[in-house]
Amino acid sequence: MHPAALDWIARHATDEEVRVLDVGGRDINGTARDLFPNATEYVVVDLVKHPSVDLTADVLDLKPTGRAKLSVGQFDVIVYAEVAEHSPDWVDHLDHLTDLLADDGRCIITAAGPTRTPHSGIDGGAVRAGEHYANLTRDELDAALYGIGDRYVIDESGHDLRAVFWKG
Repeated sequence: MHPAALDWIARHATDEEVRVLDVGGRDINGTARDLFPNATEYVVVDLVKHPSVDLTADVLDLKPTGRAKLSVGQFDVIVYAEVAEHSPDWVDHLDHLTDLLADDGRCIITAAGPTRTPHSGIDGGAVRAGEHYANLTRDELDAALYGIGDRYVIDESGHDLRAVFWKG
């Protein structure tokens, strides 16, 4: 994860006791885990198996009835960093994450904005043949967040698009 993404997450992180779900949190070049030093639960889900990953799956498969059961309202904080541009299902991801978020919880989002150079979700290098990649616009993120969180903010900085939405 690049420094600007980590900085945004740090602004919205906490040293309180919280339960955290980190979607796409495989440690390629940095992780948000250290930003939540008192997390009572820190679960990393990623499509790629890795020592830093707890559940190898698409987050859409992590439903109370799915193969890796997570509970409705299980997490106080969800980190959804640098994932959206790599998935055609990112809007569905955000909708589903709302179910996993506890009342008064927040979801911290970072993504590639319109001007970021395309990159692979596998290793950050060139996008591979058949790999999905699409930069997000502020309008797309605004449309996705409208109605799923009780309130949200969107910020653009350099090539990054970032947001936080709160439930409850």
